[in-house]
Amino acid sequence: MVRFQDRLFLVVGLKFTERQRAIDIIKTKILHNNLSSSLASLSLYAKEINIADFKEKTLTVSFEKNKILLIREAASLPDEVKEFLLDNFEKILSLNYIILEVEKDYLQWKEDKRVPADKFLYFTLKNATIYKTASDTPVEPSFEALKTSVRKNDLSGSLCVLDKLFTGRVRDELLGVQVLGWLVSECSYTRNALQKEKCLGLLWEADRAMKEGGLAPKTALEIALVKLLGP
Repeated sequence: MVRFQDRLFLVVGLKFTERQRAIDIIKTKILHNNLSSSLASLSLYAKEINIADFKEKTLTVSFEKNKILLIREAASLPDEVKEFLLDNFEKILSLNYIILEVEKDYLQWKEDKRVPADKFLYFTLKNATIYKTASDTPVEPSFEALKTSVRKNDLSGSLCVLDKLFTGRVRDELLGVQVLGWLVSECSYTRNALQKEKCLGLLWEADRAMKEGGLAPKTALEIALVKLLGP
């Protein structure tokens, strides 16, 4: 049985750059968890989807076996596409990862009466892993700001500060070590033994990914934060 939260993602926010960064993090996380696979990535715009072509793309097994389908402007999906997805989600998600992108302020959009009245959007809000991107509120790119965001369990704020911290850095591995060291120290104070073990394990993965896997420090830390603070 397919676990929807592992294969269905909803990215909501007003700023394109913030949404794109969240999409890149999701793709990196998917690829990182499927190192033995080569995944095709298809980008579709909701208003331009042809239902016959879409059915073929989603229900056909590709050479790579799994595909990442990015649907932009997902709030504007035609009704026939929504109905097809609702009727076939389990089968489709056994063959694909789906990322739905919505250009809206998350809280305002969620409170819109038309959203819960839409069966497709209601289903997505209940079953997808949701990434609410940072707002236009200015974020001070300081290490202290990152600490504050992490301690508040604010994923979008933490990713935003992390991005600004790394912007323009020539030797980003030094900053990567600093951030990782602080996260390890922070996790060490966790009283729950199982939670502490999980957190330290995720940070160990990030450390190995940077030192042995060749992953950029910023990307490795973004993945770690998503796993630590995400839903």
